Amino acid sequence: MVYAEHDVFLAPEDENQKIWRFMDVPKFASLLIERSLFFCCLDKLGDPFEGSLTKASLLYHRAAYGGLVDALAEKYEPLRSTSLVNCWHMNDHESAAMWGLYAPTGAGVAVQSTFAKLRLSLDRIPDQPVFITGDVIHIGKISHLDFDSNDIKDMIPLNNLLNLLMTKQKSYEHERELRAMLPLADQVAGCGRLIPVDLDTLVENIFVSPTAPERLRSAVEHIAKAYGLEREVQHSRLDRSSMFY
Repeated sequence: MVYAEHDVFLAPEDENQKIWRFMDVPKFASLLIERSLFFCCLDKLGDPFEGSLTKASLLYHRAAYGGLVDALAEKYEPLRSTSLVNCWHMNDHESAAMWGLYAPTGAGVAVQSTFAKLRLSLDRIPDQPVFITGDVIHIGKISHLDFDSNDIKDMIPLNNLLNLLMTKQKSYEHERELRAMLPLADQVAGCGRLIPVDLDTLVENIFVSPTAPERLRSAVEHIAKAYGLEREVQHSRLDRSSMFY
C-alpha cells in the first residue's frame, strides 16, 4: 500500500472532489513518458515560509516551553529539503487564475482528476520502492494562517511536525491546494523524485489553455494516445463565445 490516511492530512469532504494540475506541454509530455508524478522538494517551491512557524506559534510555545522551542526550530529547516510534495488545485470548475499562473504563454495543459482517483492511482502501482519513512504517501488539504499575527487562532500545533508542512500563508488561499506528500524522504537527489502512478486511473479529463490554437489541442491529443492514454483533449471551456441577450 502506498497511500495512507493521516490525522494531519485532512481529506476533502467529498472524495470525488475535482482536482486540477496545470502545466506546460513539456511537463505534460514528461508525465506521459515517465508515467509518474514529480514530487518536488518543499524548499524548491519558492515560498520561504513553507515549513516555518507563525509568529503566534513562537509566542505561545516559547511561553509554554521556553528555550526548548528555539532548539526544536533548528531542526525544522531540514524538513523542507527532505519532504517531497505534488500539488493540485481543488475546484469544481476551471480556474482562469491557475491558467494565468501556470500557462501564461497560452500553451498549457490541465489534467483534471479527483481526490479518489489520485489516491487510487498511487495504490495501483504494485511493488514500487518509495524509500520513505513508513513507505507511505499522505494526501490532504492545505490550511492557511496569518503568519504575522499574534492571535492564538494562528498558532500551528506542534504535536506533530507535519502540521508545519501542511500550513501556508493566507495569501495563498486562492490556490485551494490539495497536497500529496512523501514526508522525511530518504535518498533525495536534485530537486525531487518521480513517483509512478496509474495514468488510466488518474486522468479523467485533459484540457488545453483558453488561447491555445487547434493545432496544439490536436498535437496534445496525439501525444497522449501515442503513449497509451486514450482521452479526448478538450479546449478550455473558458474560450467559449460570450452570449448576449
